Amino acid sequence: MPAHPLRVVLVGASSLLGKELSEEITDSALGHAEILLFDSEAVEGQISNVGEEASFIRRVGASSFDGAAFAFFAGSAEQAREFWKRARQAGATVVDLTHAISDEPEVMVWSPWVAPLSAGVGQRESGVAARTPDLQTAAIVPAHPVATMLALIATRLRAAGQQARTLAATVLQPASEFGSPGLDELHQQTVSLLSFKDLPQEVFDAQTAFNVLADLGEESPRKLADDTTTITTHYAALANGRLPELSLQLLQVPVFHGYTSSIFLEFDKPVSKVDLAKALAGGRIEVSPDADLPSNLLAAGRSELLLSIAACGAGNSHTRFWLCVAADNLKIAAANAIDCALGMRSLRPQGKVQ
Repeated sequence: MPAHPLRVVLVGASSLLGKELSEEITDSALGHAEILLFDSEAVEGQISNVGEEASFIRRVGASSFDGAAFAFFAGSAEQAREFWKRARQAGATVVDLTHAISDEPEVMVWSPWVAPLSAGVGQRESGVAARTPDLQTAAIVPAHPVATMLALIATRLRAAGQQARTLAATVLQPASEFGSPGLDELHQQTVSLLSFKDLPQEVFDAQTAFNVLADLGEESPRKLADDTTTITTHYAALANGRLPELSLQLLQVPVFHGYTSSIFLEFDKPVSKVDLAKALAGGRIEVSPDADLPSNLLAAGRSELLLSIAACGAGNSHTRFWLCVAADNLKIAAANAIDCALGMRSLRPQGKVQ
């Protein structure tokens, strides 16, 4: 019997998300597997931890996926586009955290937190099926953490018979969504401002330190509008016509890690705050007491959403509520991706997935 019955390939191992994913994999049901780390030539030979063991990062190439059961892409979009088909041809279940292959044929945006396999492919709610992977699924793109967060809340309410009529969210995005370069630039901007020096602006092309931005500079390699499109597209894929339409505003804030968001819900019929809390609590959502409001610091290192509820107006029942939600963006992304991989693995004995 082989020492490692499974081989897991992680591309983008030097990225923030790659490091988080490596840690999560070792603590998951895939922790017994042989985990191989790959990335670009620029970081080849660097040492990274896999659990309690040190491992060298190798340069990714066409042969990197030979014998792999799973291939996670957590680095650059270019790496995912170049190598995902090779990984698929090698027999690996492909999980792309870069979102680069979302538009490829037979690639599914999915979160088992929102649409678990136990619900069954084709099981219908009000005439609309909750989409889950099947034989035709070539690869999985784990839904964006914000889309997963919002769809999970809306799905939990629907399951309790409290479908919201309106779902609007203002989401505060941290610098870690831009990887290590984003963290470094936020840090350098903060130091430079306090030292009365010129600001580095290669990542954000704007002053991010001590500032809140509705858009980044023209020379920024990444736009908030593109991130907003990704979130709303992924939310729509998870909703599949079952959930309320999302209105979203994304703001860049001078925070290193963790999403925080303010979510407005409106219902057709009055509901009590207690019933709303019961509908939302459990699983991946922890409803906080009023005295312990969620924050990105409290959410750090946790794979659950921290949530508090505030009713609009006095009385016991209301039609409008504000939710305050905090989540560790890297932890949520990694945990959701691993659950996607494990979900795909569970289909294999049934012959639905290669």
